[in-house]
Amino acid sequence: MAAGQLTVCVRCPACGEPIELGATLRAELKRNVIGIDTEPIHAHIRQAHPEQDQDRQ
Repeated sequence: MAAGQLTVCVRCPACGEPIELGATLRAELKRNVIGIDTEPIHAHIRQAHPEQDQDRQ
């Protein structure tokens, strides 16, 4: 079974700042599955773009 830690790099579409997301690779039912932690995106929006965070509530 494959398993491991990965890092997924994305850019904020509003400001272009790079955001690193932690990810895990694991095998489920004979398939590789990647779980991505999206909390860093939400934290970035709350800190750098509070007006956009308000729109979502």
